[in-house]
Amino acid sequence: MAMDSLARVLPKWIRWAERAAELDALAKADYVFPRPKLKFLGTIVQRYRLKNGAPTIAFQEYFDALDGAIKDTLVPALRSSNLMFDDSLYSGVGEEPPYRLASIPDFNTLIANSQQSRKPVFELTQQDVGRGGSVWELTAVNIQKFRDTFDSLASRVESLTEQEA
Repeated sequence: MAMDSLARVLPKWIRWAERAAELDALAKADYVFPRPKLKFLGTIVQRYRLKNGAPTIAFQEYFDALDGAIKDTLVPALRSSNLMFDDSLYSGVGEEPPYRLASIPDFNTLIANSQQSRKPVFELTQQDVGRGGSVWELTAVNIQKFRDTFDSLASRVESLTEQEA
């Protein structure tokens, strides 16, 4: 998985950036190289299929493996490079597992409708999607789920980043 690569590369990048920020040439440049203040906010899994309101078995198995790699490989590497918040912040704002900011299923044609209408998914109307009856009712529920998912994600990001402000 990519977690092995990220666990190896991100600490190297942060060490390089810290050294670069201390160089006179970059500290006194017209565009000063900033001292890095990076923190890992979490992960987002997206565009997966639901079956009976939950990810399909194949997706769930992948997410479980991904969560394990994040917990066992990525987080320790980031923690050793001071790229993590305190653990209590993660468990206080995210989903389960604690480093998951959001799980965003595939909203199927809503994205295409959004692009065609040139408006956000959560602003789509019945006229925008061209559906009626029970199909529109289901679509309206999905539009609301989309809004709720992204509202929750935004709240989690705000909560984590306010702690460091």
